[in-house]
Amino acid sequence: MKINGTIEHPRWYDIHCCCGVTTEDKHPIKECLHCKFEQAESSLPKEDFKVDCSIYDEKTGEILEKKSRTVTEVTIFRGSKFEDVIGWFY
Repeated sequence: MKINGTIEHPRWYDIHCCCGVTTEDKHPIKECLHCKFEQAESSLPKEDFKVDCSIYDEKTGEILEKKSRTVTEVTIFRGSKFEDVIGWFY
């Protein structure tokens, strides 16, 4: 899997995790930024995956053909302030 838009050291890496040792800190009302950004980055696909595509007739709207496509490359969409992963597309 090729991932476009990777950064060696995004800005959010410098934000320390604010989840602490007490019960209130382990289950905060608002998720800490570091954990939020880390979860988003870990959601990136690591391996190739297949996507089913349908080709439609423009006039009738009927499905003419179904294809399966293997996605081998994705591009990351990043935030500007923290360089965090907002999403990805293929």
